[in-house]
Amino acid sequence: MKNVVILHGTGETKDSFWFPWLTKELEKRGYSVSLPQLPDANHPGIKKWLPVALKETYTPETVLIGHSAGCPLQLSVLENLDLKIKQAILVAGYARPKLDDPNTFKTYWLIVQKVRNSKNGTHFQAKREVDYF
Repeated sequence: MKNVVILHGTGETKDSFWFPWLTKELEKRGYSVSLPQLPDANHPGIKKWLPVALKETYTPETVLIGHSAGCPLQLSVLENLDLKIKQAILVAGYARPKLDDPNTFKTYWLIVQKVRNSKNGTHFQAKREVDYF
């Protein structure tokens, strides 16, 4: 199944920014698009957002897009999936340090491993290993 899951960021909804445009364009190309409304969007947190995101349908043909605070959520989704998705796209990623759990992401290298849980992921490499969260 050709599908896209879009995870919004802080204070956002399915009608924010470029989400309506992208949804329309992807549907024209035959994708099924899901953009779940994450609870308490003004106060992001992996503990409350992850269960909602994991209820979505993920297959080897899934494209997963995270925006802003949806990016750390996206990485947690990748970490919890038992399969590789087609592509992971992180857009303008942002997270407050240690959102809910200081051990969510210990180092940049853990983040790279999570992005690699997609067949076609893009990541940026730091000059040295440091704690990012």
